[in-house]
Amino acid sequence: MSSGQEAFAQEFQTALEEFRELRKQETRVAACGRSFVLVSNVTARLTQRSISCSDDYENDLDRLRQTAYLRHGPDPPQLQRDHYYEHLAVFYNLLDVGAPNLIHEFWNNNFNLLPIDRDKLRNHIRAPPGLPSFHDDFHRNQFAWCPIHFKMDMGGPHGLGIISPFSRKEIIMPYRGGKVPRANTATLYAIDVLEELVDPDLQKQMASAKIERQEGGACDGSKGKRYRFALKQFEAAKKDHFFNERQMFRNLKNQDGMIQYIGWFKGFEPDNEGGFKEYYNIVLELAAFDFYTAIQEESPPISVAEISDFWQAMSEISGALASIHTVEIDGREYLTWHGDIKPQNILRVNDRFKLADPGEASMQLKTTSITEPQKVKSAGGTRTYAAPEKAAFLDGFSQKKPDVSQTSDVWSLGCVFSIAATYVVLGQQGVLIFNQLRREAIFNATGHSSDAFHDGENVLKEVRYWHTYLREATRRTDAYTDTILNIVDNFMLVPGESRWPAKQIWKEFDGFFTTIKAERSAVPKGLHDLLQNIDLRSEQLYDQHSGIRRVDSDDTSKTPKVVPSLPRTDIEFESREKLLEQVIQPVAQRSQNRNGSPTQSRHPSISFHPALDTRTDGQKFPREVGKQNVTAQQLPKAPQKHAIDTPSTPDQPNLSLPPSNQSHDRNLITVWKVQRELEKNGLEWRPSIRSFRSLVQKQETTVRGKSNLELLDQRLETEFKDRDIIYLVDNGSTMSGHWTQASNLLKVLVWRSIGYDDNGMELYFTNPDTPANASITETKKQSVITFVTAMKNAEPSQSHHVKTTIVPELARIINGYTRAMTSQRPPRPPRKKTIIVLTDGIWEGMKMEHTIDIHLRSTFHELKDLHGDLSYVQPGKSDDQVDISEIRPVTIQFVQFGNHRNATERFRRLDDDMELYGCP
Repeated sequence: MSSGQEAFAQEFQTALEEFRELRKQETRVAACGRSFVLVSNVTARLTQRSISCSDDYENDLDRLRQTAYLRHGPDPPQLQRDHYYEHLAVFYNLLDVGAPNLIHEFWNNNFNLLPIDRDKLRNHIRAPPGLPSFHDDFHRNQFAWCPIHFKMDMGGPHGLGIISPFSRKEIIMPYRGGKVPRANTATLYAIDVLEELVDPDLQKQMASAKIERQEGGACDGSKGKRYRFALKQFEAAKKDHFFNERQMFRNLKNQDGMIQYIGWFKGFEPDNEGGFKEYYNIVLELAAFDFYTAIQEESPPISVAEISDFWQAMSEISGALASIHTVEIDGREYLTWHGDIKPQNILRVNDRFKLADPGEASMQLKTTSITEPQKVKSAGGTRTYAAPEKAAFLDGFSQKKPDVSQTSDVWSLGCVFSIAATYVVLGQQGVLIFNQLRREAIFNATGHSSDAFHDGENVLKEVRYWHTYLREATRRTDAYTDTILNIVDNFMLVPGESRWPAKQIWKEFDGFFTTIKAERSAVPKGLHDLLQNIDLRSEQLYDQHSGIRRVDSDDTSKTPKVVPSLPRTDIEFESREKLLEQVIQPVAQRSQNRNGSPTQSRHPSISFHPALDTRTDGQKFPREVGKQNVTAQQLPKAPQKHAIDTPSTPDQPNLSLPPSNQSHDRNLITVWKVQRELEKNGLEWRPSIRSFRSLVQKQETTVRGKSNLELLDQRLETEFKDRDIIYLVDNGSTMSGHWTQASNLLKVLVWRSIGYDDNGMELYFTNPDTPANASITETKKQSVITFVTAMKNAEPSQSHHVKTTIVPELARIINGYTRAMTSQRPPRPPRKKTIIVLTDGIWEGMKMEHTIDIHLRSTFHELKDLHGDLSYVQPGKSDDQVDISEIRPVTIQFVQFGNHRNATERFRRLDDDMELYGCP
């Protein structure tokens, strides 16, 4: 090798090492566990000149291009500079596998797009000397450079190796009203896609779907800007349903009032057995929530403007239905039957309601030669909202599919409006009562348990009576509900031949909104502003809990004013405290009148809207509707619990576990305040915990907690004095959906407790195969970042399912204490232990339901025996007794994530029933 070649070889090696580091920084991990690279980011950085790049090259990419060839000889590169930009992903993959000087052969064969079939590679590209596995290496590695890109009207099959680059993929569970889940043809997910993988046109059309994740690191894909979509995923066995639904979405994609169809793709995702499973996917606009969720999460509209805005938003559904009932395709008119209109299929997107899920829809060429309404055979629909003409088939009394006209959809919409009127007048409780009323009316008439608005032929008389009741109960400010109920009673919930078509219903709505003159509000604007500020704070709870920042959140018009909380009073009636600690629900349509962009959706996804769950013991924890619910249990019952805060709005305290029986004035610090300050200061220092002001005014303290004891919270000092603090985190697969919440909570718990355990806290996990570097043992010098890193290392794997149980690790920790108690050579009595367990309580690895109960009862009696808390004293023996509840040798506190029914009952037993077995 000549000196010139050697210099170029060194230059190339430097450039290659920088490329590898850059590649590492731009690598992201998908929700399925596979890694991919952001090609656009790599290119943007390579087209700049780094410090090590000489002026002989235009930029770092040019340096790689030239030196890849010149290190082998003096001949010029065989591919010109301009051609590289057509083959960048190919070139990057060649750099990965060690053959960048073959790029010209790919250009010669017009191989400019990845992936490239393995056989094509073998037939057209010769392996370079010294790389016998070149074809296999290139083929296997290429998929990291070609993840799926999202664009409007996307469509096509993707091969086995193509990566679905969802940075998050969360299942959306439909509201079932307490019923068991039914077998569906597809599974619905909310997905996050990094903005680099979203086409600019799609970014523009779906601007309101853009969010920014706040948690995580910049390079792990968990933080940054991305777009949220809905993904409807069909297994290969259900592909016929996929093709039907995809075609219906295509036919209806330009109809106003329908959920936006983005595209489709066929792909493969890892399964639980180490292989890949084929799926057919439809990509859709992601709604905030469905109408039933709105009823659960929002208070009904109250003022004149709120009621008017609510009904105008609801009336748009009739316009959407009229729009899809007649569709023009290729110059011809087609009639559409939605077939399954119900509250769950009416979704809120950007503060308007839209129709969704045409999975039961039918379409037929419009016929002009007949005067009777066209009909189609329909087998689908939901029993509660289906028209009477579908009843016999849906109830199983007839095997013949009914012939129905389009007005069957109008009946279903009338049912929805009936529920909406109930919500406006009587709120959520009214909806529940109305539901029970229909069931009892049908049972009394037929002896059968069912739920519908009809008796098989006509509307239930009880439904009409209920509407009369609603008219009598309407507010003075409500000038609309009575008229809407008249439309429902006279033109919608009537026999088919008398039912109005959707177009006529829409015209009627449109007309009376312009004619009704509602009474103007006499409430001063200042009060409206205060109410709107309260409502906006309630709405923004979701963003704070989930780590999502809406892209418009810097708009001051959307930033509610913050009012500091009052200090706790010395005497507080429990009933008042429980009442006032309830979360304030947003009011339907109130925030419609706020300034700012009306296109921003208030909530980023269905069924992930958080609230606060107030337990009977006064403890409040964040929860996600139908998904996540955090509660606390303690065994054995300790006299006090320490104070911790969990996600809330940035300036409002959220979670307080009273540290003692005494009342103290204290400004609690929320997890988000703590997180911001910890990250701002590198997570390496711990300020005084007396107030948030001291958090801002940094004061370094020793983590040993001895020399600067006056800066420590005296209540926590008393609670944790001379005790080992041990965190036990459940990292079974069922916790994967709660991991971000668990990590955030642990971060704050550690921050609040670091320094009180003067020989260092401990952290362990329930999965015995957790990497060793995730566990943290006693050491006097500790920092929050150590625990944060440990949680990342111990995160449940997405590639395989792990069933964990709580008993083995809990027993190991407690045995450390009991063994030390029985040792004959202890230098001093063993330190007592406080064990804080973060878990969902599902524990799939526990085969017998009461294993944990039996273990804890046995442990309790063992501790009583070791400490001499004897139930029976033999004659002649000392009767000096100790009280185990005062000694508190081991205390266990459970923090539950989620609201799994069995887990919640399990914790209730542990908290309430242990006294039956003599446990305090």
